[in-house]
Amino acid sequence: MPTATDIKKAETKLKKQLVQLQMLAKKGQVAKTVPELVECMAAMPQGALAWLFGVSSRTIRDRVGMPRNEDNTYNAQDALAWHVTRLQPTDGDPLLGGFDSPALERFREARADREELELSVRRGQLVNLEEFNGWFDLEIAGPLRKNLQKLQRKYGNEAFELISNGLQQAVDRIKQRGKS
Repeated sequence: MPTATDIKKAETKLKKQLVQLQMLAKKGQVAKTVPELVECMAAMPQGALAWLFGVSSRTIRDRVGMPRNEDNTYNAQDALAWHVTRLQPTDGDPLLGGFDSPALERFREARADREELELSVRRGQLVNLEEFNGWFDLEIAGPLRKNLQKLQRKYGNEAFELISNGLQQAVDRIKQRGKS
């Protein structure tokens, strides 16, 4: 993440490039007057803005959210302001500042998903399936199995088999659900 020194260096570099552009203008190669220079800087093509920032045209094109004019040119002042604010981290978190990239976006999404899961666990909205299975065996299935023996003595094997199979199916389904 860029430091205050990095940001200052970037600003200095951009100012030097602006001076170079003004010198070209004085030589008649770009614009002859300051208003013409301002007009040129208010509608810069992608390549010129890339030169001004010291990056490739592709880098300019890929920067998500960089302001553009309706004709797809760039206002150098708006682009510079956007660029400088993107270099500064938000609330001290380096993931909230800087430029976007597909990998960074995936990382941000994964981090947000993880935070949501942790919050759900803290709120008691999610349970650990292994802990639940242990609890179910001890608190639900255990007492039912114990009472099944009484049922078997009183009503025979057929009643025992029927309820025992149903209980085993329930346990199996809970375990299957945890694997998917």
